[in-house]
Amino acid sequence: MNLTVEAILKCDFMEGARLLAGISALEKEIKYVDIIEVPDVINWINEGGFYLTTGYSFKDDLQSQKELVQTLAAKESAALCIKKGRYFSEIPEIIIKTANELNYPIIELPQDKSYVDILLPLSSMLLDKKTYLLKHSEKIHQDLTDVVLSGGGLDHLAQTLYKLIDKSVLIQDREQKKLVFVGDKENLLENEIYIPETELKKMLLKENINLIKLEGQFRLITPVKVSGNILGYVSIFSGQNRNIEKIDYRALQHAATVIALEMLKEKEKNEVEKRLKIDLFNDLIQKNYNSEEIIINRALNLNWDLEKNYLVIVFEIDDFESYYRDLEERQEYQIKDIQDKIKRIIRRRLLYEHKDLIVINKSSSFIVFYNCAKLDQENRKAKSLAFAENIAAEIEKEIASIKLFVGFGGHYQGLDGIRKSYQQARQAIEMGKKINKESNLFHYDDLGIFKVLVKLDNRECLSEFNKEMLGPLLKDENSDLLKTIEALLSSFNNKREAARKLNIHRNTLDYRIKKIAKLLDVDLQNSENWLNLYLAFKVKQML
Repeated sequence: MNLTVEAILKCDFMEGARLLAGISALEKEIKYVDIIEVPDVINWINEGGFYLTTGYSFKDDLQSQKELVQTLAAKESAALCIKKGRYFSEIPEIIIKTANELNYPIIELPQDKSYVDILLPLSSMLLDKKTYLLKHSEKIHQDLTDVVLSGGGLDHLAQTLYKLIDKSVLIQDREQKKLVFVGDKENLLENEIYIPETELKKMLLKENINLIKLEGQFRLITPVKVSGNILGYVSIFSGQNRNIEKIDYRALQHAATVIALEMLKEKEKNEVEKRLKIDLFNDLIQKNYNSEEIIINRALNLNWDLEKNYLVIVFEIDDFESYYRDLEERQEYQIKDIQDKIKRIIRRRLLYEHKDLIVINKSSSFIVFYNCAKLDQENRKAKSLAFAENIAAEIEKEIASIKLFVGFGGHYQGLDGIRKSYQQARQAIEMGKKINKESNLFHYDDLGIFKVLVKLDNRECLSEFNKEMLGPLLKDENSDLLKTIEALLSSFNNKREAARKLNIHRNTLDYRIKKIAKLLDVDLQNSENWLNLYLAFKVKQML
C-alpha cells in the first residue's frame, strides 16, 4: 500500500492545510519527508520527497520560485508544503501558476502548524507502511490492527482488547511501570503488578507467554518485543473465579504484536525528534548557519525559544565507555534505557520547576538550557546548583551503577551566549575532575586561574614549565617536600598554619623549606618565585 499525497491530506495532522495546485497529481507516492530552507536545495531534491518550507530561501526572487517548482516536478518529488506567515501572507502566484502547468501539488500550511506536527506522524507512517502489510486472518488481530491503522494509541488498543475478550488488560514499559490499565480495578492488585526481574527472566526463558496464579484469579503475561529487544509487557487478568481460555493466549499474542508496532512508532517519533534536535544543537554550537533568523526559526519548529537567555548545564556520565565494553552482559538497548531514564528524570525536574524543556542527549552527555533570567546572579548560581544536585542525586539513586559529573556555564545573552555557556560547562567538567576529585559539580565561575590555564592548549609547554619549577620535588623520595610546598601555598605562606596542616613541628617545617630552596635553587623570600610555584602546582593538577 503506497502512501500518497491524497491520503496524507486526509490525515488529522494536516488539518487546516489547503491544496493550491496539482489536483490531478494527488496519487504521487510519498517516500520520505524533509525540510528545505537553504538556497542550494535544488541539488538534493529526490523522487518521492514531501517537502516543507517557510520560503525563506526564495522569498524575494520570483525566478527562484519558478525554478524551484520546475525542479521539484522534474525530479518527481511528491509535493511542496509552504507555511504561511513570516515570509508569505499569501502563496506567490508564480508558484501556483507554474505548479498547475506542471501538474505538481502545492499545499498551503496554516501559520500555527509547526514542522514537528507533520514530520513526526508522517515519518511514523512511512515507517509503518512496510510493517502494516501483514495479513490478518483473525478478528482479534484485525480489530487491534485497525486501531493502530486508525491512529489509536495504547489506551485505545487496551480498550479494544478488553471489549474483545472481556478481561482486564495491563500494558507496562520495560521497567514494568504501568502505562495503561483497562478493566475492573479490583482485578489489579498493585503489589502483584511488579514481578522481580530475576523471576521474570526465568519465566521468559521457559515460555514466551506465562500463566501466573494469583489470589482468586490468573494473570497471563507476555513481553512486547521488537528484533529480540523487550520494549514492555502486556498482561490479561482473568477476573475473580474465572479461567484463562485458549483464545486469550491468541489474543495476547496478537496484542503483543500490535502493541510492539505502536511502541515502535512512538520510539521512531522520539528518534526523529532527537535527530532534529541534535542536528540543530550541533549547528548552533558550531555556528553552522547563515543567519540567526534561520536557526531561531528551526528551533521554534521544535518548540525551542532561543531568543531567551540561558545558562547551560552539562550532565556527563562517568566512564560511559565501560558500558559498551560490557555488551555481552549488557544489551545495547539497556544502555539506551539508561539514557532515556536520565532524560526522563531531567525533564521531570524541569517540569516541576516550570522551566523550558530543552534537553539534548548526545551519547554520555545530557545538555540542559536552564532559563533563570529573572534571578539575580547570586540566586541564579544557587538555584541552578540546587537543580543539578537534585537531579544527580535522583539519577544515582535510581541507577546505582551511574556516577555523574555536572558542569555549569555562565548566563549570557543570545545565541553566542548559549555557545559560550556550553563551552564553559564543558571546560568546567574537564578541569573540575582534575582539580577537585571530592566533588562532582563544577561551575566555570569557580575555576579561578584555571580559566586562563585551560586556554593554553600546549600541553608540552605546560609540562616543561611544571618540570622546570618542581622537577626535583616530583621524585618519590621528596613527596614530603612536595606536600610541604602545597601546604604553604594553601595557607598563604602562613608557616604556623602549614605546620598544623602537615602535623609537624615548626622547626621541621623550617628545615624542609631550606631543603626545598636548595633543591630548586630558588629564593623563597621572593614573591615572584612563590607565584611561579603556585602556577606550577595548578598546572600539575591539570596534567
